[in-house]
Amino acid sequence: MSDDKIKNIYTYEKSRELFRERVSKNPSFKLNTLLLNEEEDLTIDVAVFKGNSKSLILHISGTHGVEGYVGSEIQTDLLKNIRIQNNTCYPTIIFVHGLNPFGMKYLRRVNENNVDLNRNALFQNEHKSLTDCSTSHRKDYSIIDNIINPKYKFSYSIFQKLYRFFKMIYAIIRYGFVRCKRAMVTGTYSNTFKKGLFYGGNKLEKSHELLRDFLEKHNYTENIKRLSLIDVHTGMGKMGKDTIMVASSNTFQKNKLDILFSKSQNVCYTHKDSKNEVTKGYELTKGDVADNYPTLFRNVEQVISVTQEFGTYHNLIVANELIKENQAWHYGSKGKKYNNRELYDVFSPLSNHQVRYEMMKRGVLVFYKIFKNMLN
Repeated sequence: MSDDKIKNIYTYEKSRELFRERVSKNPSFKLNTLLLNEEEDLTIDVAVFKGNSKSLILHISGTHGVEGYVGSEIQTDLLKNIRIQNNTCYPTIIFVHGLNPFGMKYLRRVNENNVDLNRNALFQNEHKSLTDCSTSHRKDYSIIDNIINPKYKFSYSIFQKLYRFFKMIYAIIRYGFVRCKRAMVTGTYSNTFKKGLFYGGNKLEKSHELLRDFLEKHNYTENIKRLSLIDVHTGMGKMGKDTIMVASSNTFQKNKLDILFSKSQNVCYTHKDSKNEVTKGYELTKGDVADNYPTLFRNVEQVISVTQEFGTYHNLIVANELIKENQAWHYGSKGKKYNNRELYDVFSPLSNHQVRYEMMKRGVLVFYKIFKNMLN
């Protein structure tokens, strides 16, 4: 199959259609549809296998919209091959397809309100308390604002490319790479920067409300004692290799996690590990899915919660594409229009057969390792 044909497969509508088809052909699972926007036909699709009412595996794709195609592929592969009977010896399994359907559809990392859902999952409504820009790391976002959030029309001109490049180099030389990365990925909750990158919003977004309400409605938040959560992302790390970022909500001992996640490219025992090259700079982030969704489960006793991050391109390439896309989305393009497929190519290099194979293999393997652990 040619690269062009492969790329044409990966649209939100086609990925959702394939997910639904796989659920319909798998008698073990039942499809639930959470409606985000009827006019635009944006839905979060949830496939549920009802197993033990005390144990749950929660597998999420599309928190960062455009990154969701890798997670979607892993989920549809699992749905094709999982054949288990509704039996209480197995854990309940929930596949959440497209937590950010707007981002998946329009190939954006953020949602319909320009909010980063992986900075927004604050279920005690802590958003307003984080709007203060006087703290040092919040001040740093203000310092680099004009570098990462250009407020003029995007252009493919050589002048704008060079200007953007030299601004990035200047910031790195003056403030240091890690400080710039930390300021950027920690993000902001101030409405002053509501069109900026890594904006966490000022209230809980509808996608999180819908999934939270679904989990509560079906009594998962009340009944679950053992929880395993996998949130699939892309962008950071070596191409096609996964980093397992163990959330601070995890209760499992390190030696057991070493065995569970053996052969991963990287395992860091908190996503805030400042010594790990992938997670360096993420020490101050708030509102991420892997840390905060486990807090919804009131009676949980055992938690394994991870972000599975698949590497694509170098940090600077990823950052540059995010800047370009966000600039073009908010301020338009001068001359040739920016194509969001460029952002897709940076975060979802699925047209590379070897990379796709490595990502699928590792995504499926980590799921089955966690599944097997839940049987003990």
